[in-house]
Amino acid sequence: MSRSPFVVVFYTVIVLILMPLLNVSADELQWNELRKETTSLGREGRCVEAISTAKEAVKIAESTYGVDSYRTGQSSAKLAILLTSNGNFEEAEPYVNKTISIFGKLFGAETMYIVNFYNELADSHYYKEDYASAESYYRKSLGIQKKLLGPETVDIASFLSKIADTDIMQKKISEAESCYKEVLAIYEKIYGPEQFETAEFMETMANFYGANNMKTEMEALLKRALAIYVKIFGPESPRVMELSASLAGIYHSQYKYSDAEPYYIKSLSIRKKLYGPNDPAFAYEGFYLGALYACQGRNSDAEPLYKKQLEIAENIYGKESHEVSGSLVNIGLFYMSQKKYAEAESFFRRAHAINERLFGKNDSMTAQTSDYLAQIFELTGKKDEATALYKKSLEVTEKSHGQEDCEVAFRSMRLATNYNVTGKYQEAESCYKRALSIYEKLQGHSRSGIVPCLKGLADLYGKMGKGEEARKCLDRMNEEKIKYEEFTRNEK
Repeated sequence: MSRSPFVVVFYTVIVLILMPLLNVSADELQWNELRKETTSLGREGRCVEAISTAKEAVKIAESTYGVDSYRTGQSSAKLAILLTSNGNFEEAEPYVNKTISIFGKLFGAETMYIVNFYNELADSHYYKEDYASAESYYRKSLGIQKKLLGPETVDIASFLSKIADTDIMQKKISEAESCYKEVLAIYEKIYGPEQFETAEFMETMANFYGANNMKTEMEALLKRALAIYVKIFGPESPRVMELSASLAGIYHSQYKYSDAEPYYIKSLSIRKKLYGPNDPAFAYEGFYLGALYACQGRNSDAEPLYKKQLEIAENIYGKESHEVSGSLVNIGLFYMSQKKYAEAESFFRRAHAINERLFGKNDSMTAQTSDYLAQIFELTGKKDEATALYKKSLEVTEKSHGQEDCEVAFRSMRLATNYNVTGKYQEAESCYKRALSIYEKLQGHSRSGIVPCLKGLADLYGKMGKGEEARKCLDRMNEEKIKYEEFTRNEK
C-alpha cells in the first residue's frame, strides 16, 4: 500500500525539526562527558591530560551553547583553574578574563559566581606559592562579598584571616595585623567584647604577635582573653590555666621573672587541682618555674621543682625511660650552673647510661649526654677524659647526621676549643677550620656558628703568635656579625 503524499511531507518536516535537537543532545552529552573526564583526570593528578580535555570542553560549549553562555563560562573557569594549579599562569590569563566577562554579562559584575571563581583562583595561586596573586584575588573577592553580605559578618571575618595568612607569607606584617584588627572588631560587634569567640580569636591574634616578636601586643591580648575566660569559665578552668602558662612563658622569655612567677604559680595550682600533682604537664611547668628560680639565684626554691620533675617522670615512664634521661640532664645542668660538679657528673652519668641502653652507643642522644660529661671533665681538670669524650661525640654525630651537618660543625668547634685550652694548637686549628667550612655552606640561622668559630680561631692564632691571621679572623668575624644581625632583623 502506497503512502499518501501528505504523510511523507509530515514525517519529513518532523525529522527536519528534531534533527537539530538530536544534534544538541549529542553535543550536550559529549560536553558532560568531557567535564566528568576533566574532573576525574584532575583528581588523579594527570594535569596535562585534564587540561587538554578541559580545552576540548570549552570548544564544545562555545559551538553548542554560544561563546557567552553559562556553560562556556563554567568550562572556561575550570580550564583557568587547572592551568593556574599547574603553574601555567600566562596561559590561564585569557580564560580568567573570559570567565569573568561571561559571568559579568550573565549575572552582573558583583555576583557570587565571580566570588567563587576568584576564591578558587586565589587558592590555586596560594598552593603554587604565588602569594601576591593569591592576595590580589582574595581581596577582589572580599570587595564583592562586603557589598553582597555586608562588611561585618562571620564569613567576612574568616576571609580577612585568609588574606592575613597570604600577607604573613609575604612578610607583610603590618598588612596582616590590619586584617586581624578588622576581624577582632567584627567579632566584638557580632559576639560582644567579652564572649568566648572573641577571646578565642584574641588568642589567635596573640600567636601572630608572638611569632613576629611583638611581645607587648601579645601580652595585652592574652591578658584580655584571660579576663574573659575567668568570667565565663571561672578562675580555675583549663582555659585560665593554659593562658596563665602562656603569659608566664612570655614574661620569662623577656627576663621579667617577677611578672612570670605568679602566672606560673597560678597555672600550676589549677593543674594540680584538675589533674593531680603527678600530671606530666605539671612536671613540665614546674621545671620552667624551677629554671626561673635558678635564674634569680633562688636555688633552694628551684631544686625541689627539678627533683619533682624527675620523680614524676620515674613514676609515669619508668626509671630507664627517655623522659627520665631528660629530667636527669636538667638537674645536671642545674648543678653545673652552681659549680656543683660532682653532683652534676652523677646525674649526667646516669642519663648517659640510660641513653646508651635505649639508643645504643652511636646515637645522637647518647652523643649529647657524652658532651655534657665532657664539659664536666673539662671544668674539673680532667682534660684527657674530656678530649676522649668530645672525639667520641663528634664521631657519633658524623655517623648519625652526616659529614656536613651543623651538629658536626658544632661538635668540631667543641673539640677545637678543648684542644685550644690543652695546648694542642695544630689539632685545634684543623677542627676550627673544619667547623668553619661546614658553617659557610649552610643557610639561615645555621650560619650563626661562623662568628664564634672565627673568634676561637683568632684566639688560637694569637696564642700561636700568628698576629696577622688573628687580625683577619677578627675583621671577618665583625663582618659576619653585621650580616647575621641584618638577617635576623629581616626575619622579624
